[in-house]
Amino acid sequence: MQSNQETVKPIGAQAGFAVVIPDSMAGWKMIDQGFTLDQSYAAVRAAGFDKARVLPAVQEEQEVSIVTTDVRTRFTVTVDWQSLALSERRTEQWYAVRVAPNAQKMAAKIHGAPAYRVAETIIERNLREKGIDVYMPAFWQERRQHRGGKLRSRRLPFLVGYAFIRRDPGCGFEAIREIEGVIDVVSFADRPMTIPEEDVRFLMITMFDRHQAFLFQKAQNIEEARFKRRQKLNADLGRHLPKGRGRTVSLRTYADECMGNLPKDARKRILGIISAIDGLEHDGALDEFRKTVYFPNRDD
Repeated sequence: MQSNQETVKPIGAQAGFAVVIPDSMAGWKMIDQGFTLDQSYAAVRAAGFDKARVLPAVQEEQEVSIVTTDVRTRFTVTVDWQSLALSERRTEQWYAVRVAPNAQKMAAKIHGAPAYRVAETIIERNLREKGIDVYMPAFWQERRQHRGGKLRSRRLPFLVGYAFIRRDPGCGFEAIREIEGVIDVVSFADRPMTIPEEDVRFLMITMFDRHQAFLFQKAQNIEEARFKRRQKLNADLGRHLPKGRGRTVSLRTYADECMGNLPKDARKRILGIISAIDGLEHDGALDEFRKTVYFPNRDD
């Protein structure tokens, strides 16, 4: 009897982040579904576990062939455990920095930037490029442009004038103060004031939940506008077509059947309506017909 022999063929790999927690048996382990490409999302997930860490990791996609069974795909995650050992030797804590007024504006886009750096602000970019771990609580709003009616999503600071950094106090803070956009490190009695880990976790979870609510409301508004717009366009199409469409024949099929017998102007109008209906599959085409998503800076 032939035994199952496994053949593994690498397909590709992606660099990302893994959320790991202490384990009584193995020392440390990755949580279920703990790998993500987004560092901010990893930080939010880690905030929900006691003593969790976010470590660099690589997820490899493999094609596995087993004799007598079908070919299947699996994913393996390799965690950079060495970075955990290095982090345990540090005594990093959270600190607040005062930010210059214009430094919390969104920075210019970077082509090919990782997901967690999309829509980052000037102060976040300046700190990250100096190797400083930064967290700036922020929320999203939509604004309608005066010309064209297009909607633009904007990421705005939740705490205007402040951001948080994770820093080993033994490294000092003079280098932080010299970074463009940093006014100073928030201090008490001439010493940088530490921010409790629990407070930063609370902010991370709150901002994450708020962003999910923003995305849900945006998707809901888009689908509502798509439905109403399609109804209106179908009604317009029906009014421009000759009478006599059977109940089992769709408007689109009937339009195709009638097109050759219609005057030139009528064909042009109908083709315009059909083009508008097809364009509804693109969310951007619905901007002028849907509501904006707006959450105030603070709960009223």
